[in-house]
This record gives sequence, C-alpha cells and structure tokens, in this order.
Amino acid sequence: MIIRKGEPTRNKGWFEDWLDISFPEKLVTIAWCGLPYIIWIMVDGLSVIYKIPISIGIWVFLSLLCYWFGKFMSDGQRNWN
Repeated sequence: MIIRKGEPTRNKGWFEDWLDISFPEKLVTIAWCGLPYIIWIMVDGLSVIYKIPISIGIWVFLSLLCYWFGKFMSDGQRNWN
C-alpha cells in the first residue's frame, strides 16, 4: 500500500497551461491580445466614441472568422482529396 503524503494533485490553471505551449504560440497569443490596440492606432483620426466600438468590433469579427475557419478545416465531413 502506497501512502501519499503532501498536497493532493490539482488541475492546472489557465496560466500554467499557457506556460506549456511553444514560444511561437506564445508570441501569437500576445499579438492577438494586442490587436485591439493596433486597430485603435490605425483609426487615429476618429474620436474616442467611434474608436472603441470599431476596434472591439473588428477584433471580435476577426476572432469569429478564425474560429469559423478552424471549425471548417477540422470538420469530419470534409473531403481532402
């Protein structure tokens, strides 16, 4: 019989899971989180009232586009021939 002393095992949190990914994936994650600020800079001529919804809206649209593309490419019904 093995008696385990110490703390019981616990599930990893989101930050510990993020530390386990590769360096290029970390760079992409950081760049994706910085994308709203890049869009904010690109719409420099507008006032703040327009910049906030435009930058957040474009970021959400691009996020959904990436999600839909990934879902389409990983579909089991897809014919790769």
